[in-house]
Amino acid sequence: MNIIKFKTINSTNAFAKENLQELNHFDVVDTDEQTTGYGQWGRKWIDTGSQNIYLSIVLKPKHLADVYTDIVRYTAVCLCKVFEQYNTTPKIKEPNDVIINNKKIAGILAESVTKGETLKGIIIGVGINLNTDKKILEKINQPATSLNLETGKIIDKTEFTNEFLNVFETNYPLFVKKEIILNSFL
Repeated sequence: MNIIKFKTINSTNAFAKENLQELNHFDVVDTDEQTTGYGQWGRKWIDTGSQNIYLSIVLKPKHLADVYTDIVRYTAVCLCKVFEQYNTTPKIKEPNDVIINNKKIAGILAESVTKGETLKGIIIGVGINLNTDKKILEKINQPATSLNLETGKIIDKTEFTNEFLNVFETNYPLFVKKEIILNSFL
């Protein structure tokens, strides 16, 4: 995976969509701060600080139909596998959230890019509350948590990001072949 890193950007998904033609399969757009991030159905999104994860993965599979319908759940399963490494019990809250102790810790936004009738790629945006102050989380309009609050320690952002991307990329061929159980963590 090639990681394109920004300090500040409007939105990793917006950048990936606008530059899809120049980006490759498995390129990752990563930033410390998003100024106009958004959630599913254009919902308001809150940047919870630079020690959290905001990234988008570009996918350009040969057969988009093979991955499109289950890509959000696949991404959530990959996140859950990493969260488990921190001795937490994550669950997937359909359609696009990961929760721990009934509080949102991560959200996923998959967007397709088309040209005419042709699907050109899929952008998977991922936001993870990794190291967030409790006061910031209280501003979110739903119960939310952060991995540092769940574990009682500061989480290494680079280590977590690399592990998540590794789990995602390593298991992707199995996912495409429908050899991954996507009902786990429900």
